[in-house]
Amino acid sequence: MSWVDWLKLDSINSVAPKITQPFLMVHSDKSALPDNARRFYGLVKAPKEIYWTTGQHSNFYDHEKEVSDAVQAVTAHFKKTLAANAKRV
Repeated sequence: MSWVDWLKLDSINSVAPKITQPFLMVHSDKSALPDNARRFYGLVKAPKEIYWTTGQHSNFYDHEKEVSDAVQAVTAHFKKTLAANAKRV
C-alpha cells in the first residue's frame, strides 16, 4: 500500500457534494485543516449541521472534554435525525 492514491483524493470536491444523509461535522480551529473542513461543509447538500468547538486535533481521540463534547453533539444529531427518519418509514 502507498499514499499515492490517498494523496490524489480530492474529498472536498468529489465526496462532499454526494452526501445525501443528514450530516454533522465536529471540528475546531485547532484541529487539522479547519479551512478545508469549512469548505467541505459548505459543499454538503444534505441536511447538515456543524458543531464548531475547541481543542487540538489529537485531543478528540482521548481527552475527556473534547471526546465528551463531540459525543454529546453526535448523540443529539442521531436522536434528531434517526427519529425524523423513523417517522418516515
